[in-house]
Amino acid sequence: MYYDQMGGPDETPRRKIRCSPSAPWRDRREGLAGKGPPTSQQVEEERWRRAAEAKPALAVYCAEKTSIGKELFYENSTGSGLLFEARSGMLRTRQLRAKYTAGLDITCPNCGLDDETVRHIVLECPELRPPPSDGAALSLAMALGFRGRGEQPSWQAVETSKRRLELWWRIRASQTHTPTASTQVPRVE
Repeated sequence: MYYDQMGGPDETPRRKIRCSPSAPWRDRREGLAGKGPPTSQQVEEERWRRAAEAKPALAVYCAEKTSIGKELFYENSTGSGLLFEARSGMLRTRQLRAKYTAGLDITCPNCGLDDETVRHIVLECPELRPPPSDGAALSLAMALGFRGRGEQPSWQAVETSKRRLELWWRIRASQTHTPTASTQVPRVE
């Protein structure tokens, strides 16, 4: 909106003239939407993404998680904790532990068919129950709850992954913590 001077030097009242931006200006203004300085959320997400890319353990996490946000499938359970470790690449599989322990056999102790990796535990090991959702069509990323921007995770696949991880953890704990006569602490009376 702008004002137009009516009349001459006698200071007659001004009148308001309504105008809309011309089509070229309107098109340019709409084309500039989002091209200004980045928002604080965009800056934080970029900083978060660069920090995650710098850590090799977060390779899967960084490749699949597209934005900072709360994940609704975490609750106070063993399965949730193990799911978090699997998503962040730090699940204590034999493959991960072999990086720090020389000579450790990385074969899955449950089935003996393949190396004990996150993929094997969540999707492939035939000794763990329940069987993976959607069989071979399910990717590791989907089973761990990753999704595209704006999509919902496959809740059934995530719950199945939690149950498989819990069973794997219980089996692992029973195999590594079975007391024997040589490992038992003598009782003092």
